[in-house]
Amino acid sequence: MSSEPQVEFKVLFMGPFRGGKTSILEKYLYGKPPRDHVASMGTEVFHKKIISNDIVVGINFWDMPGQDRTPSLSAQLVRESQAVILVFDLSDKKSFEECSKWKQALDTKLEKVPVFLLGNKVDLVASQKMSALKRDMKEFCSRNSSKNPIVTYFMVSALSDDKVLTESLQQIIEHLLTMSNPASSRNNDSIPIGQERPSREKSCKCS
Repeated sequence: MSSEPQVEFKVLFMGPFRGGKTSILEKYLYGKPPRDHVASMGTEVFHKKIISNDIVVGINFWDMPGQDRTPSLSAQLVRESQAVILVFDLSDKKSFEECSKWKQALDTKLEKVPVFLLGNKVDLVASQKMSALKRDMKEFCSRNSSKNPIVTYFMVSALSDDKVLTESLQQIIEHLLTMSNPASSRNNDSIPIGQERPSREKSCKCS
């Protein structure tokens, strides 16, 4: 079988400044620990290949720079995206509040594209605050799903929890595969090339 992708997806990674987008991608793709924060100066594309039902699938993650101001998205940059992952810092209330601006900016450029809310740095959140955070994230999904639906939300850590991070992103990839082929299911044989299938945990649905 050729290792060249037969199907490709474009996934936008976007969100407020210091949310940890690049750290999440580098941990998921390369196993690298988070670096000291260095602001991304431009969009960087990361690539991932998996095999699904004997088809090589390419996932292109577009890591968009965070902005410490009202986001402005280029229509040319976001077009032909099949999914959006909206990343924020769970330990920073302002970061979560700014997600609304990012979702509004996205809704002016795209329509009917699935969005996934990804809260990073869960390792910095006190256990007594977890229930309130989950409630707030679920409410955010419900309030902001009119044009581009927010499918679900995840709470991850690019620093301390490889398993949950890997499974969260794998569930997003499987959602894309199901959308592109309705006959497929969540139990399809989709695994990263060169890796074993991770075990599963429940995700948090927004509905």
